[in-house]
Amino acid sequence: MKNIILNNYKKIIIILIVAIAVGLMGEVVFNLKSLTAPEGEKGRFSVEFDDLQTVGFEMVDGKLVLTEDVGLITYRHSISHVSRFEYTFDFENDFHSIVRVYPSQQNLDNGEYYDLYDGNNRAIITSETNIDSSIAQIEIFFSEDAKGIVIEDISIDNTFNFSHRRMLAISLFAVIIMLAILYRDLIGRKIEYGFLAVAFCSCIALVFTFPAQKVSWDEAYHFNMAYNMGIGGDRIITPETAYYGNDSAVATLMYPLAEVEFDSIEDYMDSSNLYDKADENNQVVKAEFGRLSNVGHLPSSVGISIGRLFKLPLSDLFYLGKLFNALTYIAITFFAIRRITVGKRILTAIALMPTTLFLASAYSYDALLNASVFLGLAYFFSELTDKEKVMSWKSFIIFVVSIGVASAIKMVYAPLFLLLLALPKEKFKDTKSKIIMKYGLFIICIAVVAIMIVPMLLDPSTRGDDRGGAVNAGGQLSFILGTPVYYAKILLSNVLSTGSSYLIGDGIFGAMGHYSNIKYGGYIALFLVFVILTDTSEYKLSLKLKAFMSIVVLVIICFVWTALYISFNPVGNLVINGVQGRYFMPVTLLLYLLFNTDKIKNEINTKLYHAMVIGIPALLTFSIVIYKVINYCA
Repeated sequence: MKNIILNNYKKIIIILIVAIAVGLMGEVVFNLKSLTAPEGEKGRFSVEFDDLQTVGFEMVDGKLVLTEDVGLITYRHSISHVSRFEYTFDFENDFHSIVRVYPSQQNLDNGEYYDLYDGNNRAIITSETNIDSSIAQIEIFFSEDAKGIVIEDISIDNTFNFSHRRMLAISLFAVIIMLAILYRDLIGRKIEYGFLAVAFCSCIALVFTFPAQKVSWDEAYHFNMAYNMGIGGDRIITPETAYYGNDSAVATLMYPLAEVEFDSIEDYMDSSNLYDKADENNQVVKAEFGRLSNVGHLPSSVGISIGRLFKLPLSDLFYLGKLFNALTYIAITFFAIRRITVGKRILTAIALMPTTLFLASAYSYDALLNASVFLGLAYFFSELTDKEKVMSWKSFIIFVVSIGVASAIKMVYAPLFLLLLALPKEKFKDTKSKIIMKYGLFIICIAVVAIMIVPMLLDPSTRGDDRGGAVNAGGQLSFILGTPVYYAKILLSNVLSTGSSYLIGDGIFGAMGHYSNIKYGGYIALFLVFVILTDTSEYKLSLKLKAFMSIVVLVIICFVWTALYISFNPVGNLVINGVQGRYFMPVTLLLYLLFNTDKIKNEINTKLYHAMVIGIPALLTFSIVIYKVINYCA
């Protein structure tokens, strides 16, 4: 490590200096209109309430109070450039407003305008809308959910807006480009280092440029689990941590659309009296590990616990939990890519997809689950291709622990244990080792499946997830077992209707939680098909092995759909609700290798090929990050 640092410190310093310079240049470019605005319009200035026309508002103690069901505030004044339009308010609930902009007097006379949606959540006190144009008139429409809001100040802000989030995103993208250029020889030989660079920069951007609130699926639940696991002692539950850990409470939490709103959310979080057991609003609870699936929350819990040791504020704890989740995913997946001997580029592409990294950078146990499966499969394929050496107990234990962690988080992936049945007898030291390694895992797999099913058979009144409606898990299982052919038709129709999206398209690799899907599904599929067909290796998977792998994949796919049908759907429902593409990530490598072929000869220069494999996912991810940053937190 010392030699690596000594040999590369000059390059590292150059990369950091250039990246910072690029980020600063980006800030100048994005603030160019503010810098060149007329002297009388530079800076930040408040709008006098006497200059406003209002409907539905009353003046109370020098502040505007919305007393009617709807309200309108109109500000008419010609300004050559408005960067941001702000109003400070006092309100305890989420609310919506629409900012209507007439850019010029001619637009105003002709009734030509554009509307900007402005959703504000209860955690912020200042609403900011990015205008970035000239104005002749601005109107703010308030709907009935804003009744009672108190407007304390309205401002035009044309100051230089230094956005550390925007600068971070642009600088990190510059780092990726420079690393790809300066270390092209290393990445050409060992693509895992390319993965390391792209994954680290992407995850840092996703963690620290997205807001400190729920952005991924069920993130409040996962934050609550990670926070309450309690590595390091008792937990103090404040009103703020309870709110952030309540999935139903934050279900409608609106997303900040400007830099000042991001900062306001962090201020709200940091008002939490997080370390005072005597505070009457706080609740002290015993730390507990809870259910077995909480192993997936360990990385985030470690990050939160380290932050608590230094008595960091809640927003820092929130970011640390996500950061440790990402670092754990990156570390495990790095060694998986280094280890694997078949499908190395396919695995790299899968591991760098936008949704894969998005999950790693959020509160989610899918990060550890995916990384564990990647590592287990890497050891399986390395043993499969190394015919000269018997399987060591070290490799066996790593495989078992990796798949075991994934199965502990979600039992539907237990059939992955069966892959070792495909190893030839020559891979085992003796008959005893073969029996223990092969058939021991077969028994474990059967036991895990039984753990999933038997409790519902013994107690037919078992309920599922109430979010799915009138769910009765025991009754649903009885329906499946009583009418297997009818259920098979339901299952097949649902799988076929979503197969392409959930297995290779935007439904699996372009979904960004509550930020919805990115619009590159077709490009994602084309890129993955390209990698699948061109990732050639010396070892050819036999038809017998591919047939066995396809059975394992099919069983897991059916398990996923059936598990959601049982736990998230009314009995006999014709549509299986609740299934998401991310549930199939752990089987994508096996699935894609079924179509890997030696009929195509890849003569692309290795440096260029590896640059494409890591570069295209980086472009996809950063297109989302920078788009969100430029439009929302800039």
